[in-house]
Amino acid sequence: MTDLVIDYTQVREIEVIEQFTGPADETVDPGHYARLAPSTGKLTKGNATTAAEVGTGEGLCITRQVNTITILKKGILWLGDALDALNFGDIVYLSDTDGTLADAAGTVSKVAGVVVPLYGHSPFKKGLRVDF
Repeated sequence: MTDLVIDYTQVREIEVIEQFTGPADETVDPGHYARLAPSTGKLTKGNATTAAEVGTGEGLCITRQVNTITILKKGILWLGDALDALNFGDIVYLSDTDGTLADAAGTVSKVAGVVVPLYGHSPFKKGLRVDF
C-alpha cells in the first residue's frame, strides 16, 4: 500500500453534491479523511486501522479553517498531482495512516473514491469521485 501525497493547497472542489460542516478537535487539512468522533461529536482524522477509526459520518476535508471544517461526503475533488500515477477507474482507499488516502486497502478496507476524468476542467485531468 502506498499513501497518496496530497498538497492541501491544491485541493479543489469540482462538484459538491453533499457536504457537512462541523467543529474539529484537531487540524484537518483539505484532502484529509475526517470522521465524527463519538465521544466529542467533533470531526477528527480517521484511518483504516480499526472500524472505530473508520467511523461514521465521514468525508474528505475541503476547507482549512480554525476549529470548523467542511467535509465532502459526495462529489468530485481535484487533489493536485496526487492521482497522476493512478489510472481512470482505480479505487482509492483509506490508509492506516491518520487522515491519509492510499492506492490499496488498509487493515479495514474502506473505499474513499474512484479516479475519474475531469472533462472540461482544464488544466485538471484526474479527479476523485467520493460517495461516503
